[in-house]
Amino acid sequence: MSPPRISVVIATYNASHLLRYAIASVLHQDLQDFEIVVVGDHCTDDTEAVVAAFEDPRIRFRDLPRNSGQQATPNNAGVAAARGEYVAFLNHDDLYLPHHLSSALACLQGSGADILVCAHATIPALQREKLASGELVAVGDGFEPSGRFSPRTFHVASSWLLRRAAAQAVGPWRLESRTWVTPSQDWLFRAWRRGLRLEATREVSLVAIFSGGRKDAYRKRDAAEHAFVFRNVIETDRLRAGLLASARASIDAQLARGAKPRPWPRRLEKRIRAARDRALARLLSAVGLHPNTLAMMRKWGWRRGGLIRSRKQLTG
Repeated sequence: MSPPRISVVIATYNASHLLRYAIASVLHQDLQDFEIVVVGDHCTDDTEAVVAAFEDPRIRFRDLPRNSGQQATPNNAGVAAARGEYVAFLNHDDLYLPHHLSSALACLQGSGADILVCAHATIPALQREKLASGELVAVGDGFEPSGRFSPRTFHVASSWLLRRAAAQAVGPWRLESRTWVTPSQDWLFRAWRRGLRLEATREVSLVAIFSGGRKDAYRKRDAAEHAFVFRNVIETDRLRAGLLASARASIDAQLARGAKPRPWPRRLEKRIRAARDRALARLLSAVGLHPNTLAMMRKWGWRRGGLIRSRKQLTG
């Protein structure tokens, strides 16, 4: 069997109620030359049965013999098993829109980049009442105001497409105990610092429903939002145009706020603050630290992995 064009790596742990929608969103792609490598972090629920139920030979499942308690380990195992020329990641609580792989691949090839990051539509928490009435509101996230990649912007791993050679050049994701930022953002920073070419597109091609921002998300195993989005945006296009319009309007509004003229004292203050932040970011980068390190320390504590620990406590 010839290698697939794209390997989609899905790291998962005891979230079969969400994983089924993530996998299905890949199977609904308009580009079908892919494999799906699902790696469980020693799952104890019905993950293996859920994966097997798809009965698709393009899906491979491996469950790690020990639980690592973090995303980096299964993602590294998935990349090691990938056979495609390109590698994409999909968090088990995110969903690809049907054009994600095809549009990302066209953009990556057209730019000649090693790594592409896409904008995404975030479904805010606490909007269950709107879902019940058939409404869907999304916020545009993960875009670069300048149009150029910056390691300071958070780009969820589900938004990446990269050449497998780039993954090999940068090396494995580092464990959360070795970085103050998340392992995914640390990996992008290392790729950027190594001199790989990273490009960013504002095209929204995936939906993020962050379990990390939803209290008791894993403890309750609630998939109502995922089911609604999958049914109305991916399986059918009933609300797809509205979701994309909502996310794009959000991006446009954020860009407009950034470009809005301000009184000169505030403009001067903003420029001084921006210059200070750039200088600090360059200094941190020069010594091999992510430019958001100090900000993450202030918010999540001085121990590495503080953000991940807080999210585990929130979600159960």
